[in-house]
Amino acid sequence: FQFQFELESDLLTVLAKQPYHYARWMIILERWVPTISPTFPSMIPFWITIQGIPVHLWTEEAARCIGEDIGTYETAEVTALTFRMRVHVNGRLPLIKSTTLEYPNGDEVIATLVYEKLDRHCLKCCRLDHDIRDCLEAKHEKKALLATQAKGQGSNEAEVSREQLAPRNQLKRGETRRITSSREEQSRPPL
Repeated sequence: FQFQFELESDLLTVLAKQPYHYARWMIILERWVPTISPTFPSMIPFWITIQGIPVHLWTEEAARCIGEDIGTYETAEVTALTFRMRVHVNGRLPLIKSTTLEYPNGDEVIATLVYEKLDRHCLKCCRLDHDIRDCLEAKHEKKALLATQAKGQGSNEAEVSREQLAPRNQLKRGETRRITSSREEQSRPPL
């Protein structure tokens, strides 16, 4: 869709209040530019709260470093209570939810990124265009897990059938068997 505004100030106000949702899905809203790029529009501005970094390392330089790694950095808000930044991220790519900050002295800090006004998205692959129930990556992983379980179950069934064939009450020479009645007793080491 293309929206036209009579005043530039109205357009800037609408763009400043992003991101927007429709039916809890993200909407990509960008100022129109003459282009033939199939990836236009793609940028969504987010306020992103940065967590996991010690307070004495809350600097605009740290926010800029993180912001430039995940998109187009716009600004940072560093107060005694908050450490967040405004970044334009490509809405067609998976969101980056954590990053590692490396300092010149060799220290590393893992930062968790919390996107404000982020609603429906895939929790598995972090894309904005589908839910986890429609995620091809999650479906593939589930299918592989079921196949692995089926293989494991097949070998377990073979072991069970061998056990069923062996007589249970017979003991080998020198072997003793301790019978326990409760779970606690089963976890105790043998005497």
